[in-house]
Amino acid sequence: MKLLKLLSGLKNIELKNFKNVNISNISLNSKELEKNGLFFAINGQNFNGDMFVGDAVNNGAVAVVCEKNLEVDVPQVVVENVRLAMSLISKNFFHKADEKLKIIEVVGTNGKTTTATMIYEVLKCAGKKVGLIGTNGVMIGDISLPSVLTTPDPIEMHYIFEQMVMFGIEYCVMEVSAQAMHLHKMAGVNPSMLVYTNITPEHLDYFGSMENYANIKINYILSHKNANVIINSDDEYGRKLLKKIRATSYGIFNPADVFALDISMTLTRSSFLCNAFDDVFEVNSSFVGEYNVYNMLACISVCKLIGINTKLVQNGLLNLKKVDGRWEVFDFKNNNKVIVDYAHTPDGFEKVLNLVKML
Repeated sequence: MKLLKLLSGLKNIELKNFKNVNISNISLNSKELEKNGLFFAINGQNFNGDMFVGDAVNNGAVAVVCEKNLEVDVPQVVVENVRLAMSLISKNFFHKADEKLKIIEVVGTNGKTTTATMIYEVLKCAGKKVGLIGTNGVMIGDISLPSVLTTPDPIEMHYIFEQMVMFGIEYCVMEVSAQAMHLHKMAGVNPSMLVYTNITPEHLDYFGSMENYANIKINYILSHKNANVIINSDDEYGRKLLKKIRATSYGIFNPADVFALDISMTLTRSSFLCNAFDDVFEVNSSFVGEYNVYNMLACISVCKLIGINTKLVQNGLLNLKKVDGRWEVFDFKNNNKVIVDYAHTPDGFEKVLNLVKML
């Protein structure tokens, strides 16, 4: 693909030594570049990408995206933010595959992995062609691929989008982390649906304060007013969002479009009565805990808005596979049990330990 075509949509750029070279591969790692490559000189916490431009050129880079003029002879695309530029260029390089998918993003602190997996499983059960991107890896239909990050870096992410399109995927369900928002990974990607779970303290070493952390998520959601937004009405920040944006709401204690009644559970099963847009039906599942009721309500909201038949939603939730590392109960001798859970935030610990105590 020609360099100029890759730069479509970028603003405030300066071109130095410009030639409209052909680009056959892109990378932020100078060692991974091959002939006719484009190198992104990203300044990270530990390394300055500008230091590796020479290596990148020696390995085959014929152009560089950077934030200042560099002493190399190849074409340079000087931008204000290389990470932002990388997201937009990656989208172009992989033929804007994201625009051929219906992307359902799940954002929030707790519940992203379980909620995204539930949506993926129920849509698949309903006969939809669906993919998944998240903490536990990537699913393209029934094909499983490992993933290092909750939200992959833009080059890998847009490559995955293109693979999904090639395999005929219609819906892509994905987790979007606060770091991904902050690093502009999702720039240029417009979700069709956006699910908000909650905001509780996490990654404060990275963001500095709860206010900064919350604002990253809130501003991200508010920037996608054209998406079909689904918000937890029992969450403090969720209620504030509902005053600012038109959205579907779900909850247990506060008024909502989709809500649960008569919740009961054991160590391995749960059930409740769900009212989804005045359609009332029973839900049975192997997922336990009030927090999983919220996850199921979010899933139900998505499926009903898409138009999935109620019986298919019920059947999908009934047959949900357990998510690895989320409330896994193991039986040992003498009726002893071990419960494994991924909880790693104060809110997550509190919810899991209270559930253990209650049951």
